[in-house]
Amino acid sequence: MSRALTLLTAFAFALPGCAGDTTSANGTEAADALSEDAPSEDTSAAGGGSKDVPESDASGSGTDSESGDSEGSTDAASDSESPKDSSSADPGEEGTTDGTTPDPDAIEEEDDPPDEAPDFLDLGEPIEAPPLEWTWIPFSEAICGDGSSTGLGINLSPGATRALIYLEGGGACWDWNTCFGILPTSFHLSGYDENEFNGLLTSVYLNTLIFNRDEPKNPLRDAHLVFIPYCTGDAHAGDQVLEIKGLFPWENETMHFKGHSNLIQFLNRLVPTFSDVDHLVLAGGSAGGFGAGINWPWVAAAFGSGKRVDLLDDSGPPLEPAGDLWQTWMQNWGLVLPPGCPECDEGLPTLLDHLRETVLVNNRMGLASFTHDPIISVFFTMLPFQFAEKLKELTAVFNLEPNAQYFILPGALHTMTIGPGYEFFEAGDGMPLWFWVEQMISDDPEWGSHGPW
Repeated sequence: MSRALTLLTAFAFALPGCAGDTTSANGTEAADALSEDAPSEDTSAAGGGSKDVPESDASGSGTDSESGDSEGSTDAASDSESPKDSSSADPGEEGTTDGTTPDPDAIEEEDDPPDEAPDFLDLGEPIEAPPLEWTWIPFSEAICGDGSSTGLGINLSPGATRALIYLEGGGACWDWNTCFGILPTSFHLSGYDENEFNGLLTSVYLNTLIFNRDEPKNPLRDAHLVFIPYCTGDAHAGDQVLEIKGLFPWENETMHFKGHSNLIQFLNRLVPTFSDVDHLVLAGGSAGGFGAGINWPWVAAAFGSGKRVDLLDDSGPPLEPAGDLWQTWMQNWGLVLPPGCPECDEGLPTLLDHLRETVLVNNRMGLASFTHDPIISVFFTMLPFQFAEKLKELTAVFNLEPNAQYFILPGALHTMTIGPGYEFFEAGDGMPLWFWVEQMISDDPEWGSHGPW
């Protein structure tokens, strides 16, 4: 909570009023292409109900009898009703665009040739690192807000067929006050290197349940683990270098909003590293949750139609911020949105509609949030009760999508997957958060939404 309160105080000092001028130094360089092929079969596996919760000290995943996971096995999602099973069908083949199930032999033939790398990738060498321990991998072309190079943390698991790619959170900034003012509202803007990775703040993430290999409640305990640091202030979504000016002549700094560009650099190495992986979970908390959602189509396209890519968004709900804040982010960050969706520049709800029509068809999306999240409320320049109303409206959209479910708790807290709360949060009907995530990842047909409405 102290970290959340610190960030809330920072955002309170950053509300509109004294934003300086900004001048683009190089503009946004959008990727040339992104695969828009998305199978259109109705293959949803998510149910709307709940199931009996196993004992909290269970040694297995808690859904072994239904998911096929035995003692943490990562060979997941083999049932025919899994969203993944139809992902390799070519939407151009006859009989696969009208909701019918294509012939299994045809699917197998389509799986044989590997997908060509999309044009926005320039694949490099696989990452090599000692197994079952965290290793810092520097990337010279991935840069932080101040222009210094950064990298990622990786923890490889031999033989794993699942991988977690987790995007760190930590505020956001877009003008002089929020980036360089008395109380900047985004973390690590002055750099993130191996020393920072081994520091106290990162340890808060790496010691939480979702990264714990010894915790039976963690469905990803046997997966490859990747930690993407956040040092660009743009919710992992920008690709622009901007000259930012304050009110005084000496207030002039260059800001590298390169969060999306950095992720593409990481994917150039992660895609060949995870060539044997068939199920990925793209996750993030707070700004990392927003970044995971915005970049979901890019990550899914990078790994190809033969691989399942689910989204776990913790406290980054796709809601419309007040005023013209979205357009400010678009302009100052050089925010990169999925090609093929020119209307996505209208706002996050429009982006959600695009996700529903594309990546959500054969993958799952889980959203976790508190009803009156104080951090996101201030970030979106709205009062907590207004945030709660918009969040309730968002759940109505989720209720239309069997592959999208939510876990919403009443209260004014921020994030659920960061810190010890992940293990102990429970919905009003008794569903634990950890088991809800287990159901999502293991293709449990009883996976459903839980909330106060």
